[in-house]
Order: sequence, then structure tokens, then C-alpha cells
Amino acid sequence: MNKKITFLVALLVVATVCCLVACQPTTKTLNFIVDGNVYLSFQIGQKLVLPADPHLAGHTFQGWYLDDGTFSKPLSQQTLAEALEQSQVFAKFSKDQCKHVSLGHIVDNDKNCACDICGEIAHTPQVVPSVEATCQQTGLTEGQSCAVCNEILQEQQIVGVQPHSDVNNDARCQWCNLLLAVDGANLVLVVDSQTVEQGKSVSFNVHVEYLGNTFPVDDWQFAEVLGMENVTFDNNTIWGNTLGTVEFSVQAGQLQSNFVLVQIVEAQIPAESIVLSADATKIHPNGTATISAYVYPQNHTDDLQLRIVSGQNSAVLDGNVLHATNVLGKVVVEATCGNASAQIDVYVVAQIVEATSLSIWCNNTDLEVGESAVLNYQVVPSNATNSVVWVVTSGQENVVLYGNVVVATGTGQATIVGTIDGIVSNVIVINKTVITSDPYVGVSASEFYANYHPATSYMDAYYRTQHYFMSGSIADQDQAPTVAPNQPKNGNTLLRNSTVTYLDDGNTYVVYDANGNVANYVYKDGAYVTLEDVAAYLMAFGTVPPNYTDAKISGSFSSDWGKYYRGNHSQFSGNTSKYPYEPVLPRISGCGGDLRYYEIDIGTTGTDCAPAYPATDYNNGSKVVRGAARIVYTRYDLNYNGIVDPNEKYVFYTYNHYNDFQEYLNYQNGWGQMFGNITGGGQLSSKYNYNPTPYVATTLHPFANLTSSANQVALLPQSLVGKQQTA
Repeated sequence: MNKKITFLVALLVVATVCCLVACQPTTKTLNFIVDGNVYLSFQIGQKLVLPADPHLAGHTFQGWYLDDGTFSKPLSQQTLAEALEQSQVFAKFSKDQCKHVSLGHIVDNDKNCACDICGEIAHTPQVVPSVEATCQQTGLTEGQSCAVCNEILQEQQIVGVQPHSDVNNDARCQWCNLLLAVDGANLVLVVDSQTVEQGKSVSFNVHVEYLGNTFPVDDWQFAEVLGMENVTFDNNTIWGNTLGTVEFSVQAGQLQSNFVLVQIVEAQIPAESIVLSADATKIHPNGTATISAYVYPQNHTDDLQLRIVSGQNSAVLDGNVLHATNVLGKVVVEATCGNASAQIDVYVVAQIVEATSLSIWCNNTDLEVGESAVLNYQVVPSNATNSVVWVVTSGQENVVLYGNVVVATGTGQATIVGTIDGIVSNVIVINKTVITSDPYVGVSASEFYANYHPATSYMDAYYRTQHYFMSGSIADQDQAPTVAPNQPKNGNTLLRNSTVTYLDDGNTYVVYDANGNVANYVYKDGAYVTLEDVAAYLMAFGTVPPNYTDAKISGSFSSDWGKYYRGNHSQFSGNTSKYPYEPVLPRISGCGGDLRYYEIDIGTTGTDCAPAYPATDYNNGSKVVRGAARIVYTRYDLNYNGIVDPNEKYVFYTYNHYNDFQEYLNYQNGWGQMFGNITGGGQLSSKYNYNPTPYVATTLHPFANLTSSANQVALLPQSLVGKQQTA
């Protein structure tokens, strides 16, 4: 018999005795409590039989106890009297391990973590990652949550904001990238050169030196600048504007750099060509000849040197005077100036032959600005010893001589003579036919256009406008602009010509081609209709030609300009919120910029991409059918001040009604890369299916060609020669 059975038998005996010796008829009850409920009740005096072990799901019975919860007094012989006194005992249970533990607790599907079998809460712990505290925000420690019901099992704790930390040993905070003023960290400003020529640039860079390493810095700012008025800063480039100095330092994060001083000096302009002449190319023994050198450009900074390269026995050179010896022969004199050079031959002869007559002529005496012509002569006798000397006797402001080549620098008249041995030749008049009065009085439109050619000068254009006659090309145009096949680039970036040349007191604007040669002229107050002429006119003068009006006329009309009338000179907002298919033009006020754009019609033969604009004449002389082609250009700043410098202006062309644009690059047939909605694959003028690509930036660069080019007489700068005539 085990101990439990023995105890129970004893318990029965005690209970029976207690019943027999009771002095009072009162009946006492002993209740057996299981999980808060009466499991069995026994009256004292009856035959007492202990109840069978109770069952509680998921638990194991561990006996009866007088106290509930703490279970510190088990039912025994010693505690029986107390149990009878309190009339109840309590069942104690221990919780069983779930029978399904090997397979995992069975949990219902509504994210309740209680086991369906045993009711035990069976959370699935998962790590809640920590959040790193930085110098800018607090962090959190690692925590835990249930992956099923999301109950927080371990709270995360807040980690305070941390001080700046340099873990990479680059003097930068690992979190905010701020440059730190740590021991040994220096911000160094280095300039490529401490001098820069006026009109040119020099680069600089900023870096940090720390722990023996060098780190480049891009996020710098100017700390202090002295002499800002002398330069222009463009990122890490300094452009020298005026003579003087600029001294500056920069800062980045907590570091400040050293100061550097850059001096802007006078530009070193190289000599490009030399023309040599002599007052005599044949001299007798012991005679002299004076050598003259014409160097282009006149403001060159190279040193001119003369020397004898052949015939040293026949002459010596003193400065620019050649002194002949008694040795007959040829003397070759060479002039050098920088990389330019030229030679002239002088002969020491036994007999001096003097000229008796001289006549001169020119292969072209009607020159536009930039054009050149060759002066020729006939001297009697032909073997005269001395050479012809050319002299401009009047109009020196309108021409310049390079040896026997004359170049027009103005539109006015000039007179030239030749001299030899004291003889003065006949007079040549350059631009004798220059217009000084109105040549179109009494000329009808049919007569004028019967043999039409563009205006030849500003005054010509001026008088034409008085009679509503055109000054530029009147050829029909296609919708797409003609683009130069050899557009200059810097890498993949198109260059925009920054050479700005005005003549005639600002009334004539020089249009260059892609090679930097003079291609055309547009004249202020002249009338123009073609894309090339109008774009150049807007760039030059900042407003429209006189044959344009502000009105948006469609249909029948009447104008003295006839079929050359053009309209729609009005402000262009460029508001891409209202017209989302339009690309954003540079600095346009409609998108928050500082430039006010205007637009004009530019008549073409129609467009093949906008069905609403058929291919027809814009103006047939009595009816206007407005097309889809426009020029859009910058006219004012926000205060309606006109933009003076062409390099500060923008001119764009669109032939599909503002969907795409091309920039005018300030040279003949210079049109930039197309950008905008159709280019980006959008639908024409759609406010729902649009994809305008951004403006394709260009780089300013001077185009004027200063490279010398040879002709039959001397080396001449091509930019001055222009449409050169040859003899």
C-alpha cells in the first residue's frame, strides 16, 4: 500500500471518530473545490470517501490543499481539523506541456497567439531592429515583438542624439557629412595660377588635408571676397573682367581655408600676321631703304623683330633702316612677331632707275564692311628702282591698308593714292556710290522687286523701310530650320557664338558663320521675314523689325507691307502649369524666372506635325493664315528693362506650336538641339499624355575667325577679309 492510500485510510478513520463523538446534531460539510467550483461535498458523520482525482484540461492534479493560490498547506492528518473548521479544501494543478509542442502550438487564423489545444499563449518572437542615433536624430535600442499578433514583447529604449563622429578618418561626420574642425584637418584653397589675363579664366580647387590624406571638397562656400568687382566666379572658375586683384577664402562645414590672391593682368594678344613693305626695294651702294611692318592685330603684345636672313654682305640693318654696302646682291629681311613672320627682298644695284609716271587701280571699289580688295599699279619705266607707297588721303576711319590690300572698316568713302620717287598717282575712291540720299523715291513695288537683292548698308535699309520695301532675304522657307553641318562643339555640348560685332554706331550687326567668317549683316530698322534674318535681328536689337505688329490678325487684312506683313508680337508666358506639354525655357518668368519672353509669328509653308496648321502661305498679300511656327525670345527683365547684351538673350524657334524648341546660337544656320514634348515621346499639345524633355544647354564661345589666311600679297586675317576679292 502506498503512502497516499495509507493517508486516506487514516483520514477516513479520523472522520468517522469525529462523527461518533459529536455532541451536537449540527451537520458539517467538507467541500472539495476544483478550479473555483465545488467538485464534491461530504457531510461529516457519513461514510467519508475521498473523491477521485479531478481533471483539468492541460493540467496534472497534485493534491488537495487548505489554501487556494499559494497552496502552502496540503491536506493531511495534521491539517484535518483546520480543514473541517474551514469546511473546504482546494485542488492544486500543475500546467502540462502542450501535447502538440513537437509540432508547434496550434494557433487560430485571426492573429490570436493562444493555442487551440491548451490555450497557452505562444508568441512568435521577432527582432525589432534598433535605430542608430545620429548627430541629427535620436535612435532606439533593439526590441522584440510577436510576428503573429504584433504584441510588443520587449520595449525599445530611446537613444539620445550623438555628437559628430568621424569614423572614416576623413574629417567628416559619418552621418551629416559636415567637415569637422578636428585636430590636424585643414581646408586648403589652391588656384592654378595667381595671374589671369583680362577676358580669360583660371581654375581653383578646394580640398581637405587630414591624417596624411587629401580629400576633394565640392560643398564649399565663399567666406570672404575682396575685389569681387574685378572678376566673375563660375563654380571653380575665375574670369578676369577688369585689371586689378581678387582675394578670397572659402569655408566648408566647420573649416575655413587660406586666402589666395589672383591678379588680373592685361591680356596677352598674339600677333597673327605681318605685312612687310619698303620705301625702296632697289637701292644703290651706300643707299638706304626703310622697312615698314604692319602687324595684325594692332593691339598685339608680342615683340616685333627685324633681321637680315640672307645677303648680309650687301647690307646691314639699323633698327628698321637697311644700309647698303658696296657689295651688289639680294638682301632678304625677315620680320618676326610671336609666331607670325614675313619676308621682303631688297636689291643693292649699281644703277638707280627713277619712275617717270604712276597709275593705280583697284579690282573692287564698292566694299561692304569686312570686304577687301587688291590695289595694283603700273609704273614707267617698269624697272624703276623704288617701290610704290600707298597712302589713304581721306576717310581713314573707313578703310585700313595692309600692304597693297585695302579692307573696308566702315560704310563711308575713302580715297587712296600711290607715290613713287616723288610722283603721286591718280586717286582711287572707295565706296563712291555709298548712299547719301533716298534712292527709292518714285520707285514702285513691282520695279523694286523685279530685280531684288538684299540691302547693302544701313542707310540702304533705312530708305527701303520708308517705302515699305524689304531689306533681307524674301525666299520661301520650309518649317525645319537649315542647320549648319559643321556646328562647333565642346565635347558633346554645342557652342553658342559670343562674338558681338556692331558697325555704323550700332546700326549694323555682323552675322558670322560656323567657321567664324562674316556671313551676313542685319540692319536696324530694316524689314525681314526669314527665320535666319529675324532671329539675328532679335538677337542684335532686342525687338522686332518694322514689318511686324502686335496684332494677331487672321483672314483678310490690309497693310502697306503686303505679303511681307507679320504679326503676333506679344508676351509669351511659358506657364507649364497651364500648358504642361511645353518645355521650360531658361529663366522664363512664367515658371518663376527673371526674364520676360515675347513671341512672334514666323511665316513658313506650314507644318507636317500639326493637322490644324496646313501647308499654305502665311500671307498671300490679302489674307493671313497663321501657322504653327513661332519665334520666342527674351525681351525684358522683370522690371521691363530691355536686355542690351546679346549674350544675355535667348532666341528659340518652334514649328509645332510650342511643343518643341530649338535655340538660335547666334550664327548663320546655328540652331541647337531640339527639346520638348514630341522629342520626349509625348502627344502633340496633350495636357494628359505629355513628356517634355528639358532645355539643352549650350556654351558661350567667341567664333570670330582670327586665323590668318594667305592671298597673293600678304597674310590677312580672315575675319577682316570677309568676302575677299582677288585681282
